Amino acid sequence: MPGITLHTSYTSPVNPTSSSSSSSEPSSPPSPPAQTSSAPPTPSFPRKLTHAHLWAGLHRKVRRAQDFVPAIVDCRVEKEEDEGRVVERWVRFKEGREVRERCVAVGGWKVDFQQTDGSTITNLISKGAGGDDDLYLTYIFEWRHPELSADATDEIAQLRAKYDGMAKMAVEKSIESIRKMVAEGVIGEKDGEGWRDIVA
Repeated sequence: MPGITLHTSYTSPVNPTSSSSSSSEPSSPPSPPAQTSSAPPTPSFPRKLTHAHLWAGLHRKVRRAQDFVPAIVDCRVEKEEDEGRVVERWVRFKEGREVRERCVAVGGWKVDFQQTDGSTITNLISKGAGGDDDLYLTYIFEWRHPELSADATDEIAQLRAKYDGMAKMAVEKSIESIRKMVAEGVIGEKDGEGWRDIVA
């Protein structure tokens, strides 16, 4: 079958520690890279997010993608199955393009967004060696391009650069959006407890 598949992924720490940003303190106290996905803490804008916060955010992202992805202007849920763990939806982008996706939530740790052309996007929560607060959000993209061949090197290079930028933006924007929603009381830990360790 003709065509190629392009892969990219991006990971960001959800709760950056002071030690991870200490190396940048001498030159610029608030390091921009460290703060990109974690807004400065204030009494009403907490730095720490829990696993349940993230899962509640991804749960909401399935149904209201426009709150997390600036390029999406509308999200319409068509049907839900398995107590909401499987959602069929349509998303509409700013340029007018519409995409149908099947969203499958698995075990409290990941959501797969499966498009009709075979492209798949995975949103994954993972934990590091630092304990329960050492959380990471990873987005993995598998883009199908049946119209391209392996010798279309210029187009492939442009697409790789585009997808790398999209992956970074998507992860960091999602963490920022979830943090804001937690601060505003839109989502809470209890909203992310329902699917934990239940495999769809």
